[in-house]
Amino acid sequence: MPGSMPLQTREHITPPASPEAKSRTSRLRPLLGRIILGICFLGAYLLLTRSGVILESRTGFTVWYPANGLAFAVMLGVSPWYAPLVVIADLLSLVMFYHQRLFSWSLALDPLGIAAYAAAALILRRRWRIDFNLTHRRDVVRYAVGALAAAAFSTAAGVGGLLADHSLTWDQSWLSAFSWYSGDAIALLSIGPTLLIHVLPWVRKQLSMFAPNASGSQELRGFAGMTVAEALETVAQLLALVLVLWLMFGPSLSRLGVYYLSFLPIIWIAMRRGIARVSIAILLFNFGVVLALRIFIPESIPTVRLGTLMLSVSFTGLMVGSSVSERDRIGDELHQQTLHLHSLIENSPFGIVVLDPLRRVQLCNAVFESIFLFSAREMSRKTLESLLSARHELDQMRELSAQVFAGQAVHETIRHFRRDGKFIDVEINAVPLRREGRVEGAYAIYNDISERARAQEQAENDAASLKRWVEELQLRTTQMALLNEMGDMLQCCANTLEARSVVSRLCRKLFADAVSGMLFEFNSTPDVVEATASWGNSHISESSFAPPACWAVRRGRAYWSEPASDGILCSHFMSQDAVAVLCVPMMAQSEVVGLLHLQYGSLLAAKDGDQQVSEKHRKSL
Repeated sequence: MPGSMPLQTREHITPPASPEAKSRTSRLRPLLGRIILGICFLGAYLLLTRSGVILESRTGFTVWYPANGLAFAVMLGVSPWYAPLVVIADLLSLVMFYHQRLFSWSLALDPLGIAAYAAAALILRRRWRIDFNLTHRRDVVRYAVGALAAAAFSTAAGVGGLLADHSLTWDQSWLSAFSWYSGDAIALLSIGPTLLIHVLPWVRKQLSMFAPNASGSQELRGFAGMTVAEALETVAQLLALVLVLWLMFGPSLSRLGVYYLSFLPIIWIAMRRGIARVSIAILLFNFGVVLALRIFIPESIPTVRLGTLMLSVSFTGLMVGSSVSERDRIGDELHQQTLHLHSLIENSPFGIVVLDPLRRVQLCNAVFESIFLFSAREMSRKTLESLLSARHELDQMRELSAQVFAGQAVHETIRHFRRDGKFIDVEINAVPLRREGRVEGAYAIYNDISERARAQEQAENDAASLKRWVEELQLRTTQMALLNEMGDMLQCCANTLEARSVVSRLCRKLFADAVSGMLFEFNSTPDVVEATASWGNSHISESSFAPPACWAVRRGRAYWSEPASDGILCSHFMSQDAVAVLCVPMMAQSEVVGLLHLQYGSLLAAKDGDQQVSEKHRKSL
């Protein structure tokens, strides 16, 4: 087909790997990495056991044996299962370099010392779980305890083998044991930490590349990113090491015995760069001591005492360096936590303020500034009470501050008057800040709830209005039912007396809030209005009076009178005992034919409602 892709031939097709082949490859790749590491370790171990590298005393005892540091670091930093390889490497070195007999107690007991190192590595890895970077002082102490305890067992096995082979007398055993232990301890405290911190992370990374579906996460610690000042300081520290070695072993200076100067550059490097850099300095110092002895060959220097010095310098440098690294690590963690806390405070939607022990503003965010309308600089080192102007709010704030600094948590809502004259509703949540059981400050969160307060107030008003409307609707329904009943009853009345009786009874129910009431009509003459029906006990109106005596009759509409006030009253009132009186004229063909008089004992909120009911009652009559 034109334009189509060419067909692949059988030769160009790569058959997929079978599951068995993939499984075989996945098993072989880690094994290949272990084999490469084993070969490299074997070569390095044999190199470090040569007589030109180790340091021996005049009596023939080893004072510096760096191969043990390498072996222990590999068993600890990679796997304790490298112990058999260490045994093989140590046996080879004894046979090749020191011509040890194959059938001897020294060769037979040598694996026991290596087994002690493997057990110590296993405990440090699984029981104590130390950090291989040794940034914690606790990890350095545990490493030293485990390594030095294993060195004691190794020394016992080694010296015991020499005694069994009669290569050593009992008189020489104690000095031999001290030299042996000192040589192992120096290597463990100098070479071991350096390899754990700087080399073995890279080795683990390389081994992880041989594992299927794995990638290394550790990186080799280097000097990348070093500033010019740090580089100059590093050069000065190296020169200080060289100078100290020259003062200790120089041809004309060795007799001074200024061995104590060896602590100065080590402590300097430890204080400035921590465990990572001082471990390298210790290794360089120890190799420098061995190299200086090879170059200058000062006969007056006792190698056993020199080994003790190397051990002391190594341990001191590790402890000081680990303390500095731990301090720097804690400082970095505190810095990160502080940045995180500041970010949370600054980006919080609520106003946040922190007070010091003197109740002064120590820290606040932008939202808090917008609530008080003061900048952080204006509020700094001032109390919150000094920023308030309203007396009521000032008293509230003093009370809340007293509660918080007394150790109580506070949750309160106040009305805050700002400097622009406006007020806002603020919800305050404050807690005391304690240190060692004492209140050292306060932490408060301010939430502007003005919108919520207004919405809540509006909702309460709407609910009250709705409730009032429902009650009024129920009242109107009852009143309309009574009015309809009155109309029906009046239609059925046979004479005026029955009608008056119906009006008297139903008005008592219709105007339940009224203390009493009266119904006036024009009877014989239009110049006099007479009471034809009444209910209740006390009446302030006269039973008959001239129509002009009532303002409701004059105006032709309902009229409210309040005898207890200074308002205009109807002249037919005999007393002022009532608080409010409602007079409603009854009209027929535009003429007043009667009057409805209602007397109340208190001012009513439903004045208009009663007036509307009385109007309907008037029409019914």
